[in-house]
Amino acid sequence: MPMKEGHRPTRKTIFKHLYKGVVNLSFIKNDGSIREMNATLVSRAVPEEHRKHSLPNDPKEKDNILVWDVDQSGWRTFKMSTMESYNGLVKEI
Repeated sequence: MPMKEGHRPTRKTIFKHLYKGVVNLSFIKNDGSIREMNATLVSRAVPEEHRKHSLPNDPKEKDNILVWDVDQSGWRTFKMSTMESYNGLVKEI
């Protein structure tokens, strides 16, 4: 069951953490399975050939968040509405 609205961090908090370092979270995938991920938006943590040259997230988008998965070395999207857990900033970069 996804986190309740009052327990979920705000989008602003998540982005603040993602731009500082690695964030640990889990979410429910479309197939119903739970996925844990270590994610970041710190550009120097993304290999140069995969770096985005513009902001990776549309400020008008309210649910989907595009992040760099540091363990799988790829861009991934998760939905805030399906977030299971949020352990916050686990490593500053």
